[in-house]
Amino acid sequence: MKRIKTITTALFISTTAIAATHPLNISGKEATSVGIYIAELSSGKILMEHNKSLAFSPASVMKSFTSASALSIIGTDYRFQTDTYAIGEIKNGTLHGNLVIKASGDPTLESKHFPDNRGFIDSIVTNLNRLKISNISGSIIIDQSLIRDQGAVPSWEIEDVAWGYGAGFYALNYRDNNFKLSITSMTTEPEIQNLVVCNNAIIGTDEPILTRGIDSYRLNISGSIPDSKTYTLSCSMPNPANVLSFELKKRLALDGISIHNEKTYVNNDSILIYTHKSPVSQEIMKSLMTRSDNLMAESILRAIAPDSTRASVIKTEIDIWKNRGFDCDLITVRDGSGLSRSNRLSPLFVARVMEWMAKSEMRDNYISMFPLAGKNGTLKNFLKGSRLSGLLALKSGSMNGVQCYAGYKLNNSGNPTHVVVIMANNFFCKRKELIKEIEHLLLKIF
Repeated sequence: MKRIKTITTALFISTTAIAATHPLNISGKEATSVGIYIAELSSGKILMEHNKSLAFSPASVMKSFTSASALSIIGTDYRFQTDTYAIGEIKNGTLHGNLVIKASGDPTLESKHFPDNRGFIDSIVTNLNRLKISNISGSIIIDQSLIRDQGAVPSWEIEDVAWGYGAGFYALNYRDNNFKLSITSMTTEPEIQNLVVCNNAIIGTDEPILTRGIDSYRLNISGSIPDSKTYTLSCSMPNPANVLSFELKKRLALDGISIHNEKTYVNNDSILIYTHKSPVSQEIMKSLMTRSDNLMAESILRAIAPDSTRASVIKTEIDIWKNRGFDCDLITVRDGSGLSRSNRLSPLFVARVMEWMAKSEMRDNYISMFPLAGKNGTLKNFLKGSRLSGLLALKSGSMNGVQCYAGYKLNNSGNPTHVVVIMANNFFCKRKELIKEIEHLLLKIF
């Protein structure tokens, strides 16, 4: 990763005067770039600023920008809709044609994070039985034509895309686009057909390394893995649509519904079999912000303009903020999740977005998406048991050499009083040391 040049600026703290050029007392601080902007919302009074205009890799703090943009366009009640059609003629218990699933980019289809919204395959089978269909002369077709440039974002690192957190976004997403690989049995759940696993890992205490080319079914394991019979790896699916099709075919067979895969003439009759709707966008954004879900962040970004390319959607997103008077010339947005190392945001830009949202009619909906320090999500252990527990609503972001936080200081009534942005890039100390020092800094300021 290209090192970001450190620029030393003045440091201002309203509560305590500190004579220092670096705000964090960490080992290797001379090589670490830190940006901070903390200000009171009501007056604009700056409590602390440092390198506020320097561009940083935001990691998952990007999700707070994505959610603010999406909330502005699709609102709180948007639902992804996946329709299943019988295309052809139904006669004497046979569908003379194909079963077609029209995908819409729904990231929650059979997601473990929305258990009350599951049952997609069951509902299709139930409705086929209702129509007394026992034979399908054609095939199962998954129409993904709505979404262009699907899969992993090109600027994502190849070292990320094989892991579960690096799951790509598709028109048809299924079971979080993840599977579990058992190292002992070399079996997967769900079953991934045609998967080839090359295990060159040794037994040890270091981290395993997963690599898989984009859309490739060859998964390489190196590094080291624990000596455990129950050890599993969370991996991304090469093609979620194939997994859904495979599981649907198995379920249809169990219900006595045969698929013949005949290439016969199909007329234009279209019969809606089943419509599946996702949870509302407010719930999806709260889930992705609390847990820092990359797939759902990419899906919410693309919901801004589903039939556009990723680049066009990002341009639309940035135009929202330009029209609000923001200077967007010195930011770089490559995705919605922050997994791309090419993203660049400054603490001041992030803070201005937070300030704008806090003063908008979307304030309560937006702030409710953030995890609370010491309470839940990715912040469950951050400042836990301190006087700030439950009083900081922050989106965290972390990757190799990156640790960032952005959000709000709340009062005892849950209302935002301050905007808080802390971004650290290129650190060489242990992450725990850095996080502890950031906690110490926040306790000192507030």
